[in-house]
This record gives sequence, structure tokens and C-alpha cells, in this order.
Amino acid sequence: MGERAVVPAAPGATGREARVSIEAVMARLAGGDGAAIQSLIEGFRPELVRSVRTIASSRNLRLSAEQLDALVVDAALAISDVAPAWKPGGAPPWFYAKGRIANAVDREIGQWANELDDERTDVEEKPAVAGTEPDTYETLLGLASVNHDAARFIDALASVASVRDQMLFVEHGVQVSLGDPSPAVTVGQQFGMNPAAVRQQTRRIRLRLKDLADSDPRYRELAALDLVA
Repeated sequence: MGERAVVPAAPGATGREARVSIEAVMARLAGGDGAAIQSLIEGFRPELVRSVRTIASSRNLRLSAEQLDALVVDAALAISDVAPAWKPGGAPPWFYAKGRIANAVDREIGQWANELDDERTDVEEKPAVAGTEPDTYETLLGLASVNHDAARFIDALASVASVRDQMLFVEHGVQVSLGDPSPAVTVGQQFGMNPAAVRQQTRRIRLRLKDLADSDPRYRELAALDLVA
């Protein structure tokens, strides 16, 4: 994995004060410190920009500098909303809040569409509706509550990987199924990891799942899944 992300401290700070981690920023946000939003934007703008651009690109939308700046602020606010539930060591905040950030992008898409077509004449397609695109991992968890096969897969995955690594593994599998030519690069950007580390971790999890399928009759059918085979 890459180095631990830090936020530049105020001029003149020394020692530990000179390097503020994302964990510290999230703790401030969770405690209701509104000023921490600016610390998040200033210290982690590249990650916020990347998250927004990835979502916008998936909607075939090119953002102007003004639009991007506005959505970076929206992304920071979305992260602030989930700060109390976020856990250190899990997925990076900009990935953990991906669903909310996507909703913000979708709202902006709707506003821009309204400006271009106020009267809605002869329009067949409507802008994306906020909240219609939950995170892949959350979708799988929801499916597991009503589908035995999905529940068995999640149970097996949870026995061999942390929550963050489960999310990474599932997202990588989705990118592969979508035909992404560089899934490790895409997932690495979302999780703040280099592609080599993503490939290594997904391979490790896949081998663990395969071993589990071979050794435990409860998970034998998992061996036939593309994610595991």
C-alpha cells in the first residue's frame, strides 16, 4: 500500500503537529468540527478530485473547473456525513462515501440538464436520479439478505478478508466483468493503492477462497465462480 495520507498542518507546526492523518481529520469531522471539512479539502484534494472525476466519467460527463470545484466541496460534505460511521483501517473515506458522492454528482447533472432543457420537450432520457446507484459492496450485502448463494459468498469472503479487502475484491471483480482493461488501476485509485498491491491482494483473497471451497463442503460451489476459479 502507499504511504499514510497526511494533511499539511498550519505554518510553524513541528513534530507530530506537522503531519495530521486522515484518521485525525475524520475524528474531527465525527466530533462535529466543521473546520475539519476545509482540512479535508486542502489535504486530500487530489483524492476528492479523482473520486468525483471517476464518477463523472462513468456518466460520460466532462466537468469544467468550476463544476469540479463545487463537487469537491460536495464530496467533502458527503464524507463529513459518514464520518461517525467510518472506521480507521477500512476503505478510504472518499470510497466509503462513494454512494453519497455519486448522488451529489447526479444532482448536479440534473441541474445542468435543467439549464439546457428547461421545458423538457422531446426528451426521451432523463438525468440520473440521486440514490439509484448504491455501492457495489452494499448492493451485494443487500442481495445476501434475500439470496442464499450471495449470503454464502459473503460469509466465505468475510472469513478470509477484512471488510476493506472484501470491498476491494468485489469492486475489482466488477471492473473485470465490465471489461475494464486496467481494473487494478481503477480500484487502486479508489482505495489509494498502487495497482501492483491491488493485484497482489485480490490474488491472495482468490486463493484463500479457492482453498476454502476445496476444504469446506459448505463452500464447495464457490469454486465454480469466475471470481474464485
